[in-house]
Amino acid sequence: MTCARVVVVLPARYHSSRFPGKPLAVIAGKPLIEWVYRRARVIRGISRVVVATDHDHIASAVHKFGGEVVMTSSHHCTGTDRVAEVASALDDDYVVNLQGDEPLFPPSLVEEMIEVLKGDRPTRTGGPKVTEGRSRSPLASAHLADPLLSKSARKSSESDLLSPSARGDEDNGVQPIDIVTACHPISSADEINSPNVVKVVMDGSNRALYFSRAAIPFFGAKKDVVDRECYRHIGIYAFTRESLLRFTAAAPTRLEKTEGLEQLRALEYGMKIQVIKTEYSTIGVDVPADTKSVEKALTNTYPL
Repeated sequence: MTCARVVVVLPARYHSSRFPGKPLAVIAGKPLIEWVYRRARVIRGISRVVVATDHDHIASAVHKFGGEVVMTSSHHCTGTDRVAEVASALDDDYVVNLQGDEPLFPPSLVEEMIEVLKGDRPTRTGGPKVTEGRSRSPLASAHLADPLLSKSARKSSESDLLSPSARGDEDNGVQPIDIVTACHPISSADEINSPNVVKVVMDGSNRALYFSRAAIPFFGAKKDVVDRECYRHIGIYAFTRESLLRFTAAAPTRLEKTEGLEQLRALEYGMKIQVIKTEYSTIGVDVPADTKSVEKALTNTYPL
C-alpha cells in the first residue's frame, strides 16, 4: 500500500498591483518567497514544496536558495489556477495552496488541515471521522466552463456535478470534504467592517456556509462587538488533487464575481469546505509598509 503524497505549492506573481515584485522583497536579509518556502519545508508529512511562478526573476531567486520552481502560464487569473497547472502535471494525491506572502503561518495548522482532508482524525466539532469519497469525474465541471454549451446543457452538467453519483458521496448521505481551510476569531470593529478582511460563517460542523467582505453575521443595532462571534478567513487551502482540478475547470460564478472571492465558486457548485478554527492571526505582506512589521515578527517571534 503506497502512502498518500502531499505537495505544497506557493503561487508567486511578480506583477502585483499593490506591491510589484513582492515575492522578491528583502526581509531580514532574505527574499520574502524564501522565508515562506523554508517555513513550508517544516510541515510534516509532505513530499515536496514547489514555487509556481511566471517570472524569471522569481525563478532565479528560488534556484539561488536551492528551492524547486515550476514556470507557469502568465495568463492565470488567480493563484489557485497557477497551483492547478502545477498539480495537473504531478501525481500527488493532495495539494496545499499556500500563499507566497504569508511567512508567519504555523506549520502545525497546515498539518492539521491535511490530516482532516485525509480523514486521519475527526474535525474539531467531535463528529465522526471524515472519509474521502469515491473517485469523482472532473468532466462535469469542465463542461460548465465551456462557453459554447447551451443554457440547458450547462444546467444538465451542473446537475451532474452536484449529484451524489458524480460527487462520489457515501451511502449514508454524508458528503465528503473537498477543501479544507482555516479561520481565526476577530473582535475589532475595524476588522469586522473592513472589506479587506474576508469573513466566514460556518454550520455546526464547521463547514463553510458563506465567505464575504461584508460584516457577517449581521448584528443589527448592537454597537458592542465584545460578544460577537466573527471569524476572519485565512487564505490557505488544502485540496484533493481531483477537487482542485474540478474547481479550476468550473466557470466563475455570480457570487464569486460579486464579492471578488474565488472560494464562493466552490460553494455555489456544491463543494464542501471544512474550516478549522485556530487562535493564530495572520501577518501577511500586502503592501510595502507591511515588510517592517513582518520583519520584526520574523526575527523576534518566529525565527527559522
